[in-house]
Formats: sequence, structure tokens, C-alpha cells
Amino acid sequence: MKEYYNNNDHSNNDHSNNNNEKQEEEKVTAVSSIGSVGSTRFLHRCRPFVTITYAQSIDGKIALILDNEEEKVILKSNPKTKTTSSNFAISGPESLRLTHALRSIHDAILIGGKTLVIDNPRLNNRLWLLSSSSSSSSSNTNETEDTTYGNDTNNIPLLQVQQQQQQPRPVVLDTHLTYIRQLGNSIRAKNLIVCCSEDAYNKAIREGSYKHKTTNTHTSSNSILDISDVLLRLKDEFGIQSIMVEGGGFIISEFMNEKLFDYLCVTISPKLLGYHGYGYDLTSSSSSLGRLRCITLGEDSVLFSRVEQTI
Repeated sequence: MKEYYNNNDHSNNDHSNNNNEKQEEEKVTAVSSIGSVGSTRFLHRCRPFVTITYAQSIDGKIALILDNEEEKVILKSNPKTKTTSSNFAISGPESLRLTHALRSIHDAILIGGKTLVIDNPRLNNRLWLLSSSSSSSSSNTNETEDTTYGNDTNNIPLLQVQQQQQQPRPVVLDTHLTYIRQLGNSIRAKNLIVCCSEDAYNKAIREGSYKHKTTNTHTSSNSILDISDVLLRLKDEFGIQSIMVEGGGFIISEFMNEKLFDYLCVTISPKLLGYHGYGYDLTSSSSSLGRLRCITLGEDSVLFSRVEQTI
């Protein structure tokens, strides 16, 4: 048995290299397909092109529940509420690189205020076609960094240098500006756009101390931001043509229920989180999906599909 494995070392290495190359090609193909759809068919619309992307465990959990009392008080407004964190890596490093690749082809990345205050993500592209030197310049991260191009930035093609300078705009939905105020100057996302209610917007203007780009949007009867109005204002006021919606679960469900998305990317990880994980009923309505494409990245399965709708 030992001799059998020894004799196949080279073939195993070749097989591993071929798998890596195949996965890299599949990532490029997937990103290109989304980019081509977003740049051609949807630019005439009155709203931006929207991609929803999230990761889940094989038992349908999208985040890790924070049960520790010290972690619960992250949300000062309701410390008794169970909170979740997407900083727990449900998916693997290859899927994370795909996420950054998708970020690179969108004008903006959108999350909810609760996700912002719990995870305080940077919401940028650090791992796709970037050098390790540019990635390591931003410290204190729990995400795997890419070292594909080494430390010599002179070896990075011009396109990659331009890509470092053309990061997507982070967008946060925070109806009452509660979470933004809570984080204050510790927010890591750069060049942030905040969508809030008209009342919160007017209050921030009166106080005169608000530093982020802010747009006031309509709210529904239950005081939740009107997603359709959010999209219109992001396009009209900031010129955003494409948006990647990353979470949390409530925000994703709002886009799905309103059928305000064009592409869906779901990463399924072979993990069982059980009662440690948080599941969410992401949609109460049905949408017709186009041809489903599935690729394997490491241990993860990634599903892509264009949504067949005319909104």
C-alpha cells in the first residue's frame, strides 16, 4: 500500500494542480458571465443590476449565533437579543476569493446596519487580482490574504493596479442611523454611503456632525426602508449601476420578497452548524430561476443563476 502511494506522488500533484487551474478558470468564467449580463442587458433599467450572494452550511445556516453575553452587548439597543456574526467563515478560502472577484465587478456592496455593527467589514476587494503587499497594508483581518503576486508591486499588470484604485462603494441601510452612530469613527469601510429615513437624515443635517455620504429614502408602513426607492436613489444620486447584496439575512429577504434582484450566487459549505448556527427564511415568495450553474471551489459548491423577471 505504501509503495502504491509513493509511486503516485507525481500524478497526485499533477491532479491537484489541474484541479486548481480548473477552479481558477471556473471562477473567471462565473464572474465574467455575471459581469456580461450586468453590463449589457440591465443598464437601460431605472434601477441598478443586483446580485445577491451569501454562504450557508449544508443544514441551511447562514451565520453563527453569538451566545456569549459579552458578544451580545455589541448591539447596545437590545443586548438580550441573540446576535449573529458573518465573520465566522462558513465557506472556504477559494469561495472567499470568488466573493472578492464578484465585488470587483460591481459598483457597490450593500449590507444592513446590524451586519455593519456586528462585523464592521471593510467591504472591498482585497483578494482578487491584488498583490499581497496591498492586502497586508490593511491589518487586523480574519480573512485569508492572497499572495499570488508576491511583494513586488512592479509585477502587477496595469489592469490590476487600476483595480486597486477602483473599489466598489460600500452601502449601508440604517433606517434611524442607530448603528452608524454606535460605531462612530471605528467604521472600517471607506467611502461609505448610508441610506436612512427622511427623519434621520434631517436630524443628522441639523446636528452638522455627520461625515458619511447619506441619502434619505422612503420608508414603508412598518418603518423599513423602501428597497425600490433605495435602488433608484443610489443610481440617480451616486451613478451606481450594479450592486452586490451581501447581508444580513433580513436585508437579503427584503430584496428577494420584492423581487429586486437579477442574479443569485449561493455558496454551500459541507458544514453542520446545528443549534450554533442561525437560519433565515430568505423569501416568502417564489422567483423563476434560469439555468443553474454549479462549480466546486475547494470543499464548497457554488450555485449561480440568473433570475427570469422583468422588474
